[in-house]
Amino acid sequence: MSCSDLIGASSSILDSPVKPGNDSVLVSKLPAYHLTLPYDDVIPPSVIWYIDYIMDPLGKTELLSSYDRHLREFGDKPQAVRWTPEGQRRRYENLLRVAGDLSGKALLDFGCGKGDFYSFLTEEGFSPEYCGIDINEGLISLAKRKFPDVEFIALDIEEDEFGRHFDSIIVCGVFNLRVAGIDETMRNILKRLFRLCRESLHINVLSYYVPRRTVELFYVKPEEIMKFAAAELSSKVTLMLDGEDIYLSVFKQVLPLPSKIA
Repeated sequence: MSCSDLIGASSSILDSPVKPGNDSVLVSKLPAYHLTLPYDDVIPPSVIWYIDYIMDPLGKTELLSSYDRHLREFGDKPQAVRWTPEGQRRRYENLLRVAGDLSGKALLDFGCGKGDFYSFLTEEGFSPEYCGIDINEGLISLAKRKFPDVEFIALDIEEDEFGRHFDSIIVCGVFNLRVAGIDETMRNILKRLFRLCRESLHINVLSYYVPRRTVELFYVKPEEIMKFAAAELSSKVTLMLDGEDIYLSVFKQVLPLPSKIA
């Protein structure tokens, strides 16, 4: 997700000085989504203080409220879940590329929003045994109205019991926002989800290695998530990089060997 892919980033205008000190600067009326970090991490101490103390990460309540506002503003459009149409479709296509044919599979779409991935699957001719879960009740309500015969559940996997198992689980863009404790939360949720899948878990997150990073977003170093997956989930792991995106696939079974070349 580049800045151009993120719709409706925080537009609150800040008018607070940076913590006093020899290197202090005045940050006046700076839109949060305009503050970006250079690739080489050479960041002035005053800007570091600004990030840590003024631009606190979202809490869960604030995150839910943020999506509620976007849903009211954009309705049934990708922008309601903070995607551009182009960015959303590109990631869905890449997830299908790594996940393969999902037809007939018991599929969990974790963080399903308003059912956009299900809509994409049906448009592409795939027919999985689909279940979507999301923490946001408003998004789930819209998904149920759009697809009354499909299973959508409003659920907080960190708080609620959920023990069903699936062949494959998709996690697309769920961990893209810089929520408080996001790194630990992501790891704990992925461990729980992997216990629920019989075959594979496919995850899309933002790569740390982009020319500029936006402080509102959460970025992952490919080598670190690969190390985590191999150590905590399974030794059967593949990772694909596509520009600013990471696509991590974790498997329960032995990966199929490539066909022999005649």
